[in-house]
Amino acid sequence: MNNKLQSFAKVLLKEQYDEFMKMVQLFNVDRRTFVSKHRKMFEKGWYDIDSEDNALNEVDVMLCFAIASRRMAIADWSGEEYPGQIKRSITMMLKHYGIECFLWDTKKFEDSLDWDKIRRGDYLPLLFRAMNKRLNKDGYSITFCDTKSDCFHYAVLPTAEFVQFDNAELEDYLTIISPKIYNIYLADKGKEFPKIMLYLKKKFSVPLNEIKEFCSKDKILLGIGNSIIVDEYRKEIEKLGGKIEAEEID
Repeated sequence: MNNKLQSFAKVLLKEQYDEFMKMVQLFNVDRRTFVSKHRKMFEKGWYDIDSEDNALNEVDVMLCFAIASRRMAIADWSGEEYPGQIKRSITMMLKHYGIECFLWDTKKFEDSLDWDKIRRGDYLPLLFRAMNKRLNKDGYSITFCDTKSDCFHYAVLPTAEFVQFDNAELEDYLTIISPKIYNIYLADKGKEFPKIMLYLKKKFSVPLNEIKEFCSKDKILLGIGNSIIVDEYRKEIEKLGGKIEAEEID
């Protein structure tokens, strides 16, 4: 385990860090036996240990251990499994810091949303951002472990500890980021306009007879996302000859 990953695990897991390190040692000695013994832990972390496509590593062990220990939780990108899922899991994490009851004002957040403009996948980034602002007032921050998957791995850390790792790449497939989100716009369609037009037609399911009018806008909102999503859009659009602009949502 590299030093950066180990340092983050110590901050995330606190008094359970030593237990985790003992597990990692056993994992590296005999992975087959380890996986069989800790199958329930991997299931809680949504890790399919039976899939031939999955190459289990120390990061996976850390994430699943953190989830099983309620130091972290996981959610699908598309939305909550049930109303209040995110609030409930973060409230449970705060108990590790001696906070038994935390007052959220999610109704105010819900009332502020323009639901006509919220697309599938937009809600959770907005919710995490609002909850993070509330937590910041008490000195805590929501922390995302971005694994380049379609899930949110999220935890809560004291802000003073989180800033040590903000935007740190711990492994090629693990980056620590904040819940900051951005409106991502197509700002320059480039010279190869037909490619961009086809891209927009597929993305927004715009009828062919309306696509030219749709594409005539100076700036087109492609989506809402964190810094990782911004980079993905940038690479995607630049391949087509265009450019994007990202504006942080206050």
